Amino acid sequence: MISHHLHSNFTRIDEKNVKRICILRDPNERIISRYFYFKNAHKAKKINPSNIVLNQNLSFESFLDHLKLSYNDNFLLRMITGKINKKIYKTLKYKNIKYKKLTDADLKKAIDILQEKYDIIYFDKKLKSFNNYLIKNFYINPYSLKLNNHFKNSSYKTRIKITKKIENKLRKINNYDKKIFEYFKQIK
Repeated sequence: MISHHLHSNFTRIDEKNVKRICILRDPNERIISRYFYFKNAHKAKKINPSNIVLNQNLSFESFLDHLKLSYNDNFLLRMITGKINKKIYKTLKYKNIKYKKLTDADLKKAIDILQEKYDIIYFDKKLKSFNNYLIKNFYINPYSLKLNNHFKNSSYKTRIKITKKIENKLRKINNYDKKIFEYFKQIK
C-alpha cells in the first residue's frame, strides 16, 4: 500500500508488516507545489474545485497568510504529531481552531517519530533517491513503469515572484519543517 500522507491507523498486528517511508522535500518548494496543486488539481483530476485557493482566488502571498492565520504552518511537523487543523482549505474563517502554536517539544517529538518509525528519503527533482529506494527495498524497477503524469508544476518558480516579504513569510511558516529537513539532511 502506498499513501501520500502520514497515517497511523494500523492495528499492532498490521504495524509489524508496515514499512513507513517519509520523503522529505525542501519545505519552501513543497509549499509552492502545494499552492499550485490547489490551483490546478481540478484540471488533472477533472473534479469540481472545492478549495480555498480557487474559491477565494488567493494569491500565493494570501495563501501563506491563510496558512499562518489558520495555524497550518509547518505542515510536516503538524502531520507527524497529529496537530493538523482540518477543514481549513474551504473557508477564511478562523474559529474553533484546535491546535495552535507549535513548540520545540513538538519538533523533538516529530524527529523522534521519524527516527523510530520511518525510512527517510530526500525528494529530488528526478526522484532518483526514491527510485533507488524502491529498487533496493522492494525490487521494483520504477524506471520500467509507465506512469501517468497528468500535469506538472515544474515551472512554478517562474510563476511566483519570491520577494523578501514572501521569503520572510516562508521562513516563519516553515520554521520547524526546515529544521526537520536540515536535521535529517545532516545525518544522512
